[in-house]
Amino acid sequence: MYFQKPADALTATGAEGAAEGVAMAPVPVSAPPVGPAADVPPPAVPAPALLPPPPPPSRYLPPEPSAAPLVAAPVGFRPQPEQPKAEPPRPDDLLTAQKKQVTIVPVDPKFVQLPPRENIFMVYNDLELEKAIMERLRQDLREQWERQNPDKKDKYNAEEAERYLVFPALPVVSPPGVPYRPKTLAYAPSKVIVEPGYVVHRRLHFEEKNSERYAWDLGPLSTFVSAGYFYRDVLLWPQSLASGFVHGFWDTSAGKCLPGSPVPYYIYPAGLTTTGTAFETLVITGATFIFP
Repeated sequence: MYFQKPADALTATGAEGAAEGVAMAPVPVSAPPVGPAADVPPPAVPAPALLPPPPPPSRYLPPEPSAAPLVAAPVGFRPQPEQPKAEPPRPDDLLTAQKKQVTIVPVDPKFVQLPPRENIFMVYNDLELEKAIMERLRQDLREQWERQNPDKKDKYNAEEAERYLVFPALPVVSPPGVPYRPKTLAYAPSKVIVEPGYVVHRRLHFEEKNSERYAWDLGPLSTFVSAGYFYRDVLLWPQSLASGFVHGFWDTSAGKCLPGSPVPYYIYPAGLTTTGTAFETLVITGATFIFP
């Protein structure tokens, strides 16, 4: 089967019905006629009908690129020159523009300046204080009227503006001639005792405050220092026991820093007492006679 299809056509051509996409049937090739039939001309074969031209391309397809301009410029028209690309504004330019747009409103100096020193440290009595307050209110009323009437067509009437300007009277606490007595004088007397929080505990005869309470660490010397404190307390143990009969066998944490507090390394005295010293002497003397 043979068919013919041009490159710019949508369907095949060459026979009736080719427009509908049917290929042309093959024509049988016969042998040339011989004898009297050779003088007879062959029948005329009609030319095949050509297909209609293809439809124009869709308007949604992009146009083919062309070197020539689509629209010719009118005579005497000069093309507009290309404008240079604008650079983005710099931060300094924006700050400068903002500073130019800001307008500083002047402020009255009386609102930003302190009054004279003699007025700051002046002590008024009741009459002087009332007079100073009334004068300041009259001045404020006059300035307010001048702002509301810049043309000053009407005359300022001080009596009309100050008719409601009356200083309130002081309340009467007690009738005249009667001395004032506060109500708290009739209250029953009370007493409040404030004591710091502390802990009461038995006396610690072998306490080394620097290392055991305040966490002092002397490195390699801590072992020898602690041993020295222990043997000293063993030697003075009779004195500490005997003093408990007079001062008590208890102790408190009142007046001491909290455990672990960063305090200096103190050398605490032994706390010798008369009773304890006498008992310590008797113990040492008796031990000398018992263990010669």
